[in-house]
Amino acid sequence: MNEAEIRTSLASVLVSDRSLSVEAAGELAARYLAWRAGLPTRKVQPWEDRKAKRCIEGAWLWEGRPSVVFAGQGRGKSNFAAFVIEKVLETRPEWDVYTNLPFAWDPDGDGPAEVEPWGRVRPVSRLSEVLRGAAETVRAGRKPAVIIDEMDQAVTSHSWASEEAQSWQKLVNIERHLRIRGPLLVYHAYRHVPVVLREGTMLKSMLQVIVKDGARWVIRREEEGFLHVPSTVLPYLAYGLRGFDIDVDVGDMEKHLSGSGERVARQVLGYLRARRPKRDLASERRAAKEDRDEEIVRAFVEDTELTLREAKRRFNAGFSHLVELRSVAQARRGASP
Repeated sequence: MNEAEIRTSLASVLVSDRSLSVEAAGELAARYLAWRAGLPTRKVQPWEDRKAKRCIEGAWLWEGRPSVVFAGQGRGKSNFAAFVIEKVLETRPEWDVYTNLPFAWDPDGDGPAEVEPWGRVRPVSRLSEVLRGAAETVRAGRKPAVIIDEMDQAVTSHSWASEEAQSWQKLVNIERHLRIRGPLLVYHAYRHVPVVLREGTMLKSMLQVIVKDGARWVIRREEEGFLHVPSTVLPYLAYGLRGFDIDVDVGDMEKHLSGSGERVARQVLGYLRARRPKRDLASERRAAKEDRDEEIVRAFVEDTELTLREAKRRFNAGFSHLVELRSVAQARRGASP
């Protein structure tokens, strides 16, 4: 697609997702694409770096300790999460971001893949994907940052005794060894935030998004003052949904980790390869069998006069008749069966 087609495609996704006019969506798409085009050569100003050290590194995405942001429905939580990602992309080129926040460029976002911001925002929907991605980022000499939206679906104060929640608590306890920045966890309500995060020492920051005079603001509960958060330039999907599944027994994984840095990253990858979730293994085997069956059927089509549909039908009905038919066809051509 050329630039105009990319802009039109992105704008159509924004129109559908946010119920915007075509003109407004086009302006947002053009603004984002101009921002993205300048990202690789963008110079970080001294004042931006100071602000990034104070907010991104010092509060939102501290290494080894999570932060929590909460607000009611439609109050600007996802905008804030995308705003943090935007500022990471602008000021921290050595970071990769892992998030379940849905964006227009995602495979299920219906937008053009060409608008993805240079491969630095990685979609995740499960803990195993976070761990695998973070380990690969560390091994590449880069820094992983994690932002998880809609945490109410995964771990709340009411489900803290569950097996999944206990795994999440273990992760929070050991994530500094994995060199993870954050995670920044987004909740709908303060009461949903597990008590161990609200009152424990493992938390870095607790933030509430509020709206004042029609603008979004963020307040740090342990400090006075507000931080004004404008609308992000990133085309996140306001009505998109990607949950988060805790599919790794972090307590068991911890027993297999020792050392630090790249050594731990290698151990995490080895653990995940050896103990992939059963549903992943089953789906992989099923996909592999389907690929093999497809290759077999296409081979029969090449050697016989059957259509692809008829070859598939006969293959599913019984393999032996196709073998016999193929042998006859090869013999007629003087080929060895």
